[in-house]
This record gives sequence, C-alpha cells and structure tokens, in this order.
Amino acid sequence: MSVGVSARVCRALPVVTLGMLALWVSPARAVDKDAQVWVPITARIKLADRWKLYLEGQQRMGGNGMRQEVIRSAIGYYLKPYWGLYLGYGWNPSFNDFRNENRVYQESLFDQHFGDLRLINRTRLEQRFIEDAQGVAIRLRHMIKVLYPLEHTHHLFFSAYDEPFADLNNVTNGPRAGFDQNRAYVGFRYQVTHAVGVELAYMNQFQNKTTEDISSNNAVVSLDFSL
Repeated sequence: MSVGVSARVCRALPVVTLGMLALWVSPARAVDKDAQVWVPITARIKLADRWKLYLEGQQRMGGNGMRQEVIRSAIGYYLKPYWGLYLGYGWNPSFNDFRNENRVYQESLFDQHFGDLRLINRTRLEQRFIEDAQGVAIRLRHMIKVLYPLEHTHHLFFSAYDEPFADLNNVTNGPRAGFDQNRAYVGFRYQVTHAVGVELAYMNQFQNKTTEDISSNNAVVSLDFSL
C-alpha cells in the first residue's frame, strides 16, 4: 500500500468508526430472521435546469422463498444544486407474507460535499395505503449517509448510513404509532464512471413488531445511475 493510500485510510478511520457505531445502535434483543439479499437499482435523470426524475426498482430475497418487490418513482425540484424536494409514489406488491401496499411520499434530499466527505441527508414522509388496513398509515423516516474516498482517484469509497423509521399514527389492522424500525448499513462503493456507481454492503434491519422484535442480516448489492 502506498503512502498516499495509507494516509487516506487513516483519515477515513473516523468515518469508518461512525459507520460501525451506526450498526450498533440497533437494539440487540431481537429474534433473528433469515438473511436476505437486497438488489436496488436507482436512477436520477435530469429533466431540466432544476427538475429531476427519480426511478427505483428493488428486489428483496430471503430464505424459504421470501420475496418482496419495491417500485418507486418521484419528481424533484432543486432549490439549490445540492438540495431537492421530491413528490413520489411507491408500490409494494404482495408476495409471501407481505400485503399489497401503495405509498405517496414527500422527500427532502440534501447531497453535498465537505472536502472529501460526501454527506447525504434524506427525510421522507410516507402516506401508506396498506391492504386490509382501515385508514392511512403515516410514517417518517430519516437517513444520514456518508461516503469517503479510500484512494486518490475517487473511485473506491467507504459507505455508511443509518435510517430510523417512526409511525406517526395508529391504524386498525395496520401499524401502531411509535418506533417502527432501524436500518444500519456499512459497505464499499465503486464509482465506475461519473454517472454509474455500484455498492456492496452489509445491512442490519431491526423491526419493532407488536408480537416480537425481529433482526435480519442483509447483503445489499446496489446499482445507481445519475443521468
């Protein structure tokens, strides 16, 4: 390892430590769930000077044939080059034990560089229309993500985020108000080109269920485009 790479690794240690702490914030007392593999593919497409289109397709697979699909789209208006406001729609079709769900959501996305450190701060408010639930479930989720280069060409990055979820109301045959879940994520990103990135990561998902708490260990393989 060259001196330059060694220096950057040392400088990245505080960020790596932050990522590890993010994994540890999830409560430990939970029933382990089968490991899953998540494969999200996303694209942000510039439509005009301040407008962007967001598209996402995500496959989640686990043991015993578990399968879940997530499909999202949104339109965003950028007040600043690094700050956009989005209005979106999401669809979670029903497979296995999951219920069919449609979502409308509003999102604030802050994506800015501070020297070599890239900070992504996303706040999303969801209105969830869940099959067989009597009412609209409202959920707030907030993600803070950091990326830090591990070599001078800025192709390889350390990546980490934490995202807590909170249900804001009680819904009959649906979510109860309070803490819903937490996702803690650490991994590595490879920037293939300016517009294409790939991330390989580990994510712990803690879910606060009415009957028992559930924790799952997930491998995440993501591909994103910025066009």
